[in-house]
Amino acid sequence: MSTLSLKELTVETLLDEVRKHPSFRPEINSLWEAVLTLKGFAPFTYMIRKGEDYLDFYVSFVTDEHTVCSQKFIIDPDKLQYQYWNGIGHDKMISDDPYVMKYFTDLEDIIFLAAMKCQKHEAETVV
Repeated sequence: MSTLSLKELTVETLLDEVRKHPSFRPEINSLWEAVLTLKGFAPFTYMIRKGEDYLDFYVSFVTDEHTVCSQKFIIDPDKLQYQYWNGIGHDKMISDDPYVMKYFTDLEDIIFLAAMKCQKHEAETVV
């Protein structure tokens, strides 16, 4: 669970949580750069990188098949939560509905449960 209380939640505090995460790589600006960075790493090695817009981010990671996948998530400014769409670019889905939208208050739930489909202890950040 996020260490932020509901009273403290703002768009800026959620942005700070992402930017201060040890896996955040602000210098990586595209899928191609993420692929080049992650190429050759073990499965479930990951990073968070910037997306196309101010509140967009990606979890880019090495799959168990040694390919690089990127899963987009955003900060929803109205709900003050992380938002994830299932079925966009990854073959392992949260549910049978390929376009289900999920909200998370915990950044690590987005990273491990939603995007990577693994447990935290199985993953390793790019150093």
